Parts: sequence; structure tokens; C-alpha cells
Amino acid sequence: MDRDTSRDDQRDESEWNRNQFSAWDSEEGALRAARSEARESLTETIDSIRRIDQSAMRTLRIDLVILGLSVTAASSFQFPTKFLNGLTILGFVGVMLSAVVAVVATSGSERPTGVSEAYLSEFQQASWTEREWNEWMLQEYSRWLAEANQIADGDARALLYAQLCLGVGLIALVSGVTLGVTGLLDSVV
Repeated sequence: MDRDTSRDDQRDESEWNRNQFSAWDSEEGALRAARSEARESLTETIDSIRRIDQSAMRTLRIDLVILGLSVTAASSFQFPTKFLNGLTILGFVGVMLSAVVAVVATSGSERPTGVSEAYLSEFQQASWTEREWNEWMLQEYSRWLAEANQIADGDARALLYAQLCLGVGLIALVSGVTLGVTGLLDSVV
């Protein structure tokens, strides 16, 4: 009993823990399961980032179609300045801003993908046991997940801003054209 108590006391000391993994006393099966769960979480987070990027790309396409239709419609009227009022300008700027934010959302995502050639090479050269590999990989997955979650949060926020700008811009654009046609809103030119 004294021997177990002294071992537990030693384990609680920060000096002993400094060079040990937090899961040191875990069974190998539990470590394998935890590593597998971490990999699944990372894969799901990366898939989430891909879905956000696809939505941002769809938003960008919608932005470009609306901008193209707006420019085409304005150039086809004999007096396009009749529709140039505060709301149409706000709408056009909103859609353009949405396009810029959508481009930023799709282009800034460097995703951590997990194990690379360098990690496998290090594993082979270090001749680690399965336990050491699993413990090390749990630490790495923790770091990769934190990084991937940060990317996903930033991309989701950018997508929200892009879609809000698109919605406000589209409503303002349609309202400005409608009020310009009916003469309820005067042209700024």
C-alpha cells in the first residue's frame, strides 16, 4: 500500500509529468479508439470546411449573376440613370461586397489533413511502440482539430457576412429599381 501511494504521489508531481503523456496509464485499445475518434472528428471538421467553401462559391456565383444582370439591364435602357438612386447604389455595393467576402471565404482555407509523409518517416526512424505512437498522435490530432475548428469558424463567419450582404444588396437593388420605375424615389443623377 505504501508503494502504491508513493507511486501515485510521484505521478502527481509536475516534474514526473513533464516528460510523460497524459494518457500514459491508458490501455492500448483505449488509445487506439481515442485516436480513431480524433481522426473521425478531424475528417468531419474538414468536410464541414469543404461544405462552407462550396456554399461560399455558390454565393459568389449568385453575386456574379446578379451583378452581370444589373449591368446588362442598366446598359439596355435608354435612360439608365432613372434607376440610379440610393437604394440601387446600396444594392449594387452590397452584392459586390458579398462577392468579395465570398472570395475571401473560399481562398483562405489551409486545412490540416492529419498524418503526412513527414510523420510516417519520423515514426519509422524513431521506432516507437504502438502505445507511444498512439499517445503522440492523440496530441497531434488535438492540435490539428483546434486549428481546423478555428478555420471552420472563420469560414462560417465569412459565409454569413457574404450571405447577409447578398440578401441586403438584393433587397435594396430590387426596391431601388421598383421605386425608381414608379417614380417614388428620385434619381441621384
